[in-house]
Amino acid sequence: MTSFKTTSILSLLLAITFASTVDAAWAEPNSKTMAKVTGKATAKEPVSEQTYQSLARSIIVVPDEPPPDWASDRLVALAACYKNMGAPERAKKALRLAIKNDKKGKIKKDAQMLLDSELPKYTVPQEAVFLSNKAYDHFCRKEYASAIRVAKECIAKYPKYESPLDTLSVIYLQQHKPQLARETSMKALAINNKCSNAWLSLGNSYLMEGDYKNARAAAEKSLQCYPHNMNTKAMIAFLNAKHR
Repeated sequence: MTSFKTTSILSLLLAITFASTVDAAWAEPNSKTMAKVTGKATAKEPVSEQTYQSLARSIIVVPDEPPPDWASDRLVALAACYKNMGAPERAKKALRLAIKNDKKGKIKKDAQMLLDSELPKYTVPQEAVFLSNKAYDHFCRKEYASAIRVAKECIAKYPKYESPLDTLSVIYLQQHKPQLARETSMKALAINNKCSNAWLSLGNSYLMEGDYKNARAAAEKSLQCYPHNMNTKAMIAFLNAKHR
C-alpha cells in the first residue's frame, strides 16, 4: 500500500475548485480520440477545446450580455470569459443561447455538459460569487483560517451554492482532514450531483485514506460529468498504474 504521505500529496496536486481565476477544465486540449470511462470510443468527436480558447482570445471586447445572434461556438467561448470574470449567471445565459443557436447539433452536447458540471446549478447573486472567490483567494495565500471563515459565511448565506463547499473541501484536504473533506464534498453533490470537481474532491478524500476502490469510483463519476477534466484523468492514470 502506498504511504499516507504519498497519496495525500498526490490528492493535493489533483484538487481543484470552481473558484479558480483561470478555469483549467475549460482550457484543457481535447483528445481527438476521447474515450468514455468504459473505454469505448465516443461516437462523434466533440468540438476541440482549443477551438473555444482560440475564439475566446479573439473576443477583444466582452459584451455586457451574450449577443443572441452569435454562433454557438463563439457563445461557448464567451461563457468561459464570463465564468473567469466571476459572472456565472451570464456564463449560463451564453451557454443556453449556444444550445438554442446550434442548428447542426455540433456544440449542443458540450455546451450542456459545461452548463451542468462547471457552473452553479441554481441562480447565484453577485455577493455569493464575491464571498466564494474571496475564500479561494485566502486559500491560495495559505490563509486557511480566513478561507474557512469566509467559505462558511458564504455557505450559511447561500446554502444552494456549490463553489464555497468545493473550496472548503479542498482546504480540508490540504489540512489532511479527509473525513471533513468527504462530508463537505457530499454536501456539494447534494446540491449538484453533476459537479465534476466535487466528485474529484470526494475521490481525493478516499485516496488520502488509501481507499482506492471508492477513489476510483468517484473519479469515474467526475469524468462522466466532464470528460475533459485533466486532474481527474491524472488521478485515474495514477490508480491504473499503482492500484489496478
